[in-house]
Amino acid sequence: MKRVLWLWALLMVCANLSAQSAYISYSPYSEGDRLADLGGAGGVLVLSKRSDLVVTVINDATARVSAPNMRPDGYYEYEVVVDRKKTTEPKIEVNRRGDIDRLDWVVITKPDYFRAFLIEETQKPIRMEDQTAPNDAILDASLAQVEFQTTIPDLKVECPELVSRGATISTDKKKGDNSIIITRVTIPIRILDEAHSKAKAAEEAHQALRKRLVDDPNGSKSATDKDWERLDLLEEEARNAAETFAKLTQIKVYATGTNQLPVDISGLKSRSKMVYGVLLRTIIEEKHVSQCAGFMAEGGRQFALREYANARQSFLNALNAPDAPASMFASIHSTIAQCDSCIKYEQLTFRALRRINELKQQPTVAQTDILAYYGAAADFMRIIGKYNPSEYYEKNVKTLETFIENMPLAMRFTVTRWVVERVSAQEDGPFANVELWAYYGDNRPRLNDYSSDRQFRKFVSRSSEEFKQMGTSDAEGVVDIEMNRKDLPKGFFFRPSDNEKHASIVYKDVSDIMSQSVGEFNKRQFRLKMYIKK
Repeated sequence: MKRVLWLWALLMVCANLSAQSAYISYSPYSEGDRLADLGGAGGVLVLSKRSDLVVTVINDATARVSAPNMRPDGYYEYEVVVDRKKTTEPKIEVNRRGDIDRLDWVVITKPDYFRAFLIEETQKPIRMEDQTAPNDAILDASLAQVEFQTTIPDLKVECPELVSRGATISTDKKKGDNSIIITRVTIPIRILDEAHSKAKAAEEAHQALRKRLVDDPNGSKSATDKDWERLDLLEEEARNAAETFAKLTQIKVYATGTNQLPVDISGLKSRSKMVYGVLLRTIIEEKHVSQCAGFMAEGGRQFALREYANARQSFLNALNAPDAPASMFASIHSTIAQCDSCIKYEQLTFRALRRINELKQQPTVAQTDILAYYGAAADFMRIIGKYNPSEYYEKNVKTLETFIENMPLAMRFTVTRWVVERVSAQEDGPFANVELWAYYGDNRPRLNDYSSDRQFRKFVSRSSEEFKQMGTSDAEGVVDIEMNRKDLPKGFFFRPSDNEKHASIVYKDVSDIMSQSVGEFNKRQFRLKMYIKK
């Protein structure tokens, strides 16, 4: 009876609740997860078709959120980097710029790893509440159960991997209230136990052989081709077993026209029962907006029109509005920070353009000096375009780039050695004899392609036309190269010399390098930390 009352009360609250998103939803996107050199920090990737999202970390004011980068697949990528010494579980909040509705969730981060989440718009947004009570359990020790309660008539609960192994799905009406539909997934616990044990055993076998062949310098010298083939086989088995367990422990919940809600059941034990309520959210009508929401909407409109100073004032008015909820302060501050960034780079763009006009009046000025300011103006305008993508910025950046597109791009890579001891890492000077390979393939390399030096050599061998060795770091850890701007590679591999058995090969996408490098447009500098495990 308590759950019936809870469902009815929450339905009434959701009809008037402005703090929950009525148009966007999130879901884990494991295909987008990736390793990264974050210096031990944790990473979150927010992927969306929208470029006007405001991403805020509620429980860490020092977290870094990048301007969105457009990916080849059409998604904008927002990078969030969190210091794991301050929090290992950041609470991520997302809203559209100028909109008071927000979406938030907690992410369990891992060091030097980005976990990806997909943000999608939907016509009928739904949400889910964990309503598991302390005494919820089932009597049969061989089973576990997940229960969903809802008033949505066409709610679907899908877990094909579980069903194919003996799990069952049943649906009936709530006793005493036919408007509430209950769907139960009953799972023989051996399904999860067997899959987990298999994944654990496969990973332990893979890591044991990898430690002998890759991590131990002496072991790699005596290894045979059969040993390396065995390592490849064990790695494949470990990956397949992990993927199988991941699929088994995910239940998907959705209805016609709604977002999909993922449910992780990896923690299910014998006799345990999880209970969830699934509800529709109601979109807030314009006539019911508050004074704060009105200022937010006006700021969003002004931002889109590139009136950043006016937009900043509107967002400041929203922050100071008498009905502004405290829960929105962090998000509004993030929006104001975006305005500040655009104002700053607009001023820098105008200064660069003004300097170009001044230099053109000097008959003896070097052409490279003028080109440097063209490049600076293009860089500044490109940064603004990340926050506020529009044809205006694209057109102007292209105009500026036509003056310099035939000029070679000079790049300086500086590689430093960092030694990892237990939970800390310390710089150990420049890293010499690191090979720099340009990769011209179409797709982002898989981690398996360069997880070991042997795998990398095989990758280069079978795709030799996609690789070009650009140089090797000197005693100062420096590699200087020149590239054609019209033919930039997909990315770069940094391969330590053969005697560096405790250093892993690192891959960096060229878009990451260009956005993180410093210097003038015609000469960029990029620093890379390479970690050595002792």
